[in-house]
Amino acid sequence: MGCQKARIKPDFSELADKKAIILKCALKNTTFLHAEGKNKNVDGFPELFGGKLPALLDRLSNVLFNTIDTELLIFGETLEFRSFEARAKDIKLSASGSVEENGNIGLSLKILFSPEIVATLPEELKTILTPEETGWFSYHIKLESSRARPFLKLETDRFRLEFKEIQKH
Repeated sequence: MGCQKARIKPDFSELADKKAIILKCALKNTTFLHAEGKNKNVDGFPELFGGKLPALLDRLSNVLFNTIDTELLIFGETLEFRSFEARAKDIKLSASGSVEENGNIGLSLKILFSPEIVATLPEELKTILTPEETGWFSYHIKLESSRARPFLKLETDRFRLEFKEIQKH
């Protein structure tokens, strides 16, 4: 991950009431995966989507996010993402949710793609995106999981997958 500028501001306004600390974070010109860190092994992908998937994955892994703003609430054994907003030229991400030390996870993610990037996608991938009023295209993902009562629930715009019980062997 590379970042040109980072600002982290602690906020103690909920310390007495909720015994929580808020961290407001702002990052400028951030990339998550540099070319030298990428795994170039995409065996099996060229047959899918007319061989366009490796190029798409390469493009997405090199996204430069102009801004990333997040507000985290830390209390007890919980990290709550009150908001997470990442903005790039062709992609916008927004997320919220929480992760607990006991293994409980609840996350909601919305990914927005610009019309320009969607125009380069294979038709098979375009069909899973939802047009927005802004002209951009979205995809939503929700994830819930727990270690105490092992289950996994994954929900998107197009499908819902739920394992009500997960057993270790």
